[in-house]
Amino acid sequence: MFRVRVLDVARNARRQFPEAGPINPKPPDGQDYIVTKIRLTYVDGAKDKPWKPSDGNQRYYAANQLWGAPGIMTNAPQPRLPVNTQELFPGATTEGWLQGKHVSVDQMDSAMLVYDDVYFALK
Repeated sequence: MFRVRVLDVARNARRQFPEAGPINPKPPDGQDYIVTKIRLTYVDGAKDKPWKPSDGNQRYYAANQLWGAPGIMTNAPQPRLPVNTQELFPGATTEGWLQGKHVSVDQMDSAMLVYDDVYFALK
């Protein structure tokens, strides 16, 4: 079992994170990137087998639709969430930015993060 905490959110993030910009494709007209920084805490699990954090199949929900469905790949700002690379044992914590996804600029303020099928308000 792990706990997720949203630490920060950056809307219209293509301009805010230029170090990630050259690798990321230009968003479609009327859309921009949104990125979220999270903290994962491995609360409980096998003490003899490590758990590797994942991207949680992360998406954003706004205007009654999911945005940034899997398949739209981008780089994340630094520090990135160590997806499938860091091994954690119970009690350990890691944090970092998830990959950016496209969201309608008009719906950016109402977007919610969907991480591991759990919805997180981003206010």
